[in-house]
Amino acid sequence: MKKILRTMLLLTLITPANMGLAHSDHSTIDAQSAIQIANKSVQQMTFKDLGYQAGKLDAS
Repeated sequence: MKKILRTMLLLTLITPANMGLAHSDHSTIDAQSAIQIANKSVQQMTFKDLGYQAGKLDAS
């Protein structure tokens, strides 16, 4: 078990932190692409107004 944990820790430490993976083709993406994807996701999540106030739900 200790060997597995050491190996996982070693792999985590030597893996570059700036290598992001995209879901469509599993290639690396740059910071600008990540920002564009995040902006598009936020727009899609906030597109429809359900009429709720922040932190409040109706009785149903």
